This record gives sequence, C-alpha cells and structure tokens, in this order.
Amino acid sequence: MVLSDVKVLDRRAKVAELIDSNSKSWKRELVNQIFDDAEAEAIFRILISSLNSKDKLIWKGTHTGCFSVRSAYHMMKERDFANQGSPSSEVWNPPPFNWYKINWDGAIDKFKGLIGIGICVRDCEGHVVATLRHNKHMYPDPLLVESYGALQAIKFGIELGLGQVIFEGDSLQVINNLKATVEVWSSASMFVSEAKELSSCFAKCDFSHVRRNGNNIAHLLAKNTLTISDFIVTIEEVPPCISSLL
Repeated sequence: MVLSDVKVLDRRAKVAELIDSNSKSWKRELVNQIFDDAEAEAIFRILISSLNSKDKLIWKGTHTGCFSVRSAYHMMKERDFANQGSPSSEVWNPPPFNWYKINWDGAIDKFKGLIGIGICVRDCEGHVVATLRHNKHMYPDPLLVESYGALQAIKFGIELGLGQVIFEGDSLQVINNLKATVEVWSSASMFVSEAKELSSCFAKCDFSHVRRNGNNIAHLLAKNTLTISDFIVTIEEVPPCISSLL
C-alpha cells in the first residue's frame, strides 16, 4: 500500500511513467521525489524486464497463471498437506561426455530484502569448472528468485562459451516453466521468457529437475552469497564454503 500523497504526477499516471524505456530501469530521481524512503526502496526491489514484457494479471493457483474454480478448490485443499513432503535421497549425477551441467539455487534474507544466487558449473567427470555467487536487493519471492537464478545461470554459461549444457535446479515449477512450449503466466514470466530466448545460444541445451539433496553445492553457494560482496566468480577453483562436499 502506498501512503505517500502523489503530487508530482497526474493521479491518472501509470507506472510506465516511472520507468526509463531506454535503460529498462526505474527513474530513481523521480521515484525518490514522489515516494517516501521505505516505499521507494520497495519499488527499486522490483526488477524490470529487459524484453519490454507486457503486464499480466496472474493467478498463483495454477502453473499457467490462469484462474479456474477447480484450481481454487485444489489450492485450498493443498494447504492442508503443505508440510507433509517426504525427504529425498537423490544425489547429483554428472552430465554425458562433452556436456556440462550448471546447477543453481537461490537464497533469501527477507529482513534485508536481499536475495542470493549460487551457480556451480561441472564437467562430465564432476570437476568444478566455475562458480558464481551473486546477491541483489529485490522482492524476496521464492519463484521470482529461482527464475532469476535460472536466467543468471544461462547468462553465465554463455559467458563461459559452453556448447552443450544441462541446467539443473530444485524448483520443479521453474523447470516446467522453462520446458513449457506455451507461454506461462507467473510473477517471474519476464525472467523465464528471457532465459528461454537466451538458451538458443547453446549448441545443445536441456533443463533438469533435481531434489534439494542433489543440489547441495548450489544451495550452499547461494547461502554464502548473502554474507559476502555482491558478485564473486571463480574459475577452476573451489570456494571454501563447498569444499567439504567435493
């Protein structure tokens, strides 16, 4: 809820007037002029699509973002069983010969409004080729963070010049969204759309789901990211925070 009395813009003004269409970023000076510090900080945590994606009204009860009475009923029923998930014994498996596997995960510090992304690149023998740790102030929504992490993992793979890559994460919803052949509506659609578009840069690319036990390295990297500087990349070097797992 916005409590500030907006006087700088017309009351019928739209959010687009607060966005610089060239840089795809918030007009920080204008936002700070209109809103108080807390409101402005909350606005700046909302990331803007680099693809000029249109706004959509999204229903969180389905993977497609479209509302149905049936989905509302199931959503209500699922809440009764939300805490009854079973533990997983799945482990990380290496990719095929001449392929690379990139695992990613996200971590959240709700108090600071900070998210952390951990990315680990390994070859077909399981050797760590590279890692990336990146934190950012943004809205701490799990789906948003995992989707943003997928996008960063793909960008990292492109920067490393990899050809055949499997991208693996522990969010089944994000993996399904990346594999979907039709547009999926969600709060993270802009990240998913860009990730799918960039995935065409690889000679071969696939997306794979793994349970948390098989994604421990990326998970620890993400957790560690919340305590360090905003961006750290290692090449053929294992960060201390994951050395015990290798």
